[in-house]
Amino acid sequence: MSSAIITALVMNRDAKRLNYYLIQIRFEDIIGEPDPEVYSLDKVWLISFKVFTVTKLWCYRITSVLFAIPCALIWGVWFACLAFCRIWCCVPCLRSYDIEFACVRRIIEITLQTCCAPCYEAIGRIFSGIRIRLEKAPSF
Repeated sequence: MSSAIITALVMNRDAKRLNYYLIQIRFEDIIGEPDPEVYSLDKVWLISFKVFTVTKLWCYRITSVLFAIPCALIWGVWFACLAFCRIWCCVPCLRSYDIEFACVRRIIEITLQTCCAPCYEAIGRIFSGIRIRLEKAPSF
């Protein structure tokens, strides 16, 4: 992998914005003092803000150090198995059904066009002349 690709991966870690809503969670979204009479001291508010922000950052970093690589391994295996099943099992099976049931589908299409379509067209013509007019009732 070239250094430009690695730099791009490091700089833009959520290129498809999968987790855009997580960056919107801020201290102000979680903690709010609605009434000036119940405000905490300014220093307490600022220290609480810093503790919240730093704790959130370091808890994320520590859990990612502990679990990111095992999770990446598990998810890599999972999606590899999923791709294998899709490529080697599901798609060939569905394609086989498409081929095997093509004549059955054609018979059903012909039957529906011959028997059902004329009935539905007739019913449609019968009801096509119905007109509905809505009037607002006078209020007293």
